[in-house]
Amino acid sequence: MRKVLVFLAILVNLGLGVFCAGLAGLAWIHGGELSVPLLPVAPEHAATSLVAAGVFGIAASLVALLPLRLARLPMLVWSVGLLFVLTAAVFRGSYRFEGVEGLIEHALLVAGALILVLLSGLGVRRASRTNPLPHLARPGRSNPL
Repeated sequence: MRKVLVFLAILVNLGLGVFCAGLAGLAWIHGGELSVPLLPVAPEHAATSLVAAGVFGIAASLVALLPLRLARLPMLVWSVGLLFVLTAAVFRGSYRFEGVEGLIEHALLVAGALILVLLSGLGVRRASRTNPLPHLARPGRSNPL
């Protein structure tokens, strides 16, 4: 079950990365200016920021497919970044909710990002409980780790 949830997190992160990069690509094609109230950047720099974020999200998702111990760490960083941007938008004066529906929509986005962080964190493998420095262990003593 854990592997299925981690794979689902990889797919969602990959989809978000492709969406960000694609949205910014469309903005570049049509003049380069993009107004995204969630982003703390000027509209003329929003497309560049979204391309950078999208490329990082795509790369983090593809690296997460590798069978390395810390390969899923960039995906966790990407997910935490998404959660941070969504949470920080609430505290910026320039961001406004459009009534109660906008507040509920934003709360659902934050909840989804939090779930994505938790699912991405499932994939980060912890260090083993064996002694990582066996040459420092003295003979006859138990492993303090």
